[in-house]
Amino acid sequence: MRLLLALSISVLGISAAASGSRVGDGGHGVSCGSSPTVLLDFHEATQGYGRVPFFDLGASTEQEYLQTFRDRVSEIMGVNHPSLSIFDQAVSLRYTMWFAHGPLALTDDIGVLPLVPGHCILTQVAIRKTGVFNGILEVDESFWQMATPRERALLLVHEGAHGWFAQVGLFEDSAIRQFVGLLYAEGDYGPTSEKIRELITSRLPVPSSELTAAALRER
Repeated sequence: MRLLLALSISVLGISAAASGSRVGDGGHGVSCGSSPTVLLDFHEATQGYGRVPFFDLGASTEQEYLQTFRDRVSEIMGVNHPSLSIFDQAVSLRYTMWFAHGPLALTDDIGVLPLVPGHCILTQVAIRKTGVFNGILEVDESFWQMATPRERALLLVHEGAHGWFAQVGLFEDSAIRQFVGLLYAEGDYGPTSEKIRELITSRLPVPSSELTAAALRER
């Protein structure tokens, strides 16, 4: 599996101008002044829930981070759980994605509206296309160039989770953001894993108060 991830992600995404019809699913970002745009999932986890991001997961490339996150979900849900297709979809999206050379229009699938500071704006960093290019992931090139390998990997996980959640049944986008945010964040492994399992199983968001560092401390 590690070899498959490495081979798939090593292929460059196709660079293309933003065009074609779009569907209402994609990754959102938060841009604050001159600071680099960050995924909304990360912004909510750190600014909303007060979580500290992992700084060292022993990974340095997109494929290594994807494998690390896959291994973690596999430990939580089981090695044969259908949710692991999230990571298969993430690899497939990376293999075929396009770059948008200009701003992407905001989608309306954001679910619970996040709290964004007054000096910040909500942006669209990725979007899935329809029509002739159905399912292709289009990514804001400026975001991708500035993003770290970890951020790139987690954007792909967000989009893979969106695809899998939609296949399984009803879901809320904010549950995906919470799931990805927990993969981003430092925390006691046991309680955090329980919340990851709950989000994957129900595909519905949990109260924000249950995702703070204090709420997820080791019991």
